[in-house]
Amino acid sequence: MACTCGEIHRLSESGDQRARAELNREIASTRDPTERSLLRIQRDQINGEIATTKTFDRGIKSTGRAVVDQLKTISQSRPLSNLPRSAVRDLIRNSGLDQAMFDTIDSGVSRLLPSVYDGIALNVDDLLRFNAIDFTDTQTVVASTIGTLFEDTVLPSFEQTINRQLANATIVDDDTQIIDDIALQLNQHQRNLTTEARTQTSAMSRMATQVGAALAGLEYQLYSGVVDGLTRPFCSEIVGIAFTNKQIGELNNDQGLPVALYGGGYNCRHGWSPVSEGMLERLGKPRATSTIIKNANAAAKRS
Repeated sequence: MACTCGEIHRLSESGDQRARAELNREIASTRDPTERSLLRIQRDQINGEIATTKTFDRGIKSTGRAVVDQLKTISQSRPLSNLPRSAVRDLIRNSGLDQAMFDTIDSGVSRLLPSVYDGIALNVDDLLRFNAIDFTDTQTVVASTIGTLFEDTVLPSFEQTINRQLANATIVDDDTQIIDDIALQLNQHQRNLTTEARTQTSAMSRMATQVGAALAGLEYQLYSGVVDGLTRPFCSEIVGIAFTNKQIGELNNDQGLPVALYGGGYNCRHGWSPVSEGMLERLGKPRATSTIIKNANAAAKRS
């Protein structure tokens, strides 16, 4: 049986909770202070992704309620069948969707980026030009990713839901029923949108990490995170191993998603930690080989 969106959403939430719990245990048991800091940053990234997704979720729920209220007000003075499609987009935006987008961007900048900066800063002793880095590009990543999500996914979803029901208004001839149907469908679609937002938030976090690593001139990135019953075979093969940026591009999770941005795929709870060669030596972490990459890609195909 196919997994419903609600089940996917609950699995994602459960995975987040398990990842945080496992990271807390690893942090408590790890003696090396640098490795402990890396684990804390990984936990902070997950917390930031969760917080940003929750901001998104509150925003679209509030927008949905406001849209329904606006339609009720409109129906008191004119039939909904007379509401032009050109007015629907403005109605949605004016009901709080634009504000929801800005709030989500603010959350992404304030809750996601600090952990990215902290990860780069761990390498400060090995970086001669760290103080000259301009992290404006990472903020642009956040704004662009969230803006695209709203413009290409959220707004069209709202528009299609409303317009489909308005097209039935002349046949149903019951604006109260039309509004109730719109409210129900908006609520149903909310889980889809939040699941997509959670996936894109993780990708955005990793993208900001990639940009920060490039700005800092860090060639290696450590694949970090928990290994438990939810871990994909692909991820199990590469957790705790450092890859060059070129090697990351050779990894294939068999989901058609770039590993640099999506890790093992949808709902992946692992992340990339930029590290200097000096840090790798101090931590004693292994470096990727062609065999490790081949085994990981083969594991992805088997799962």
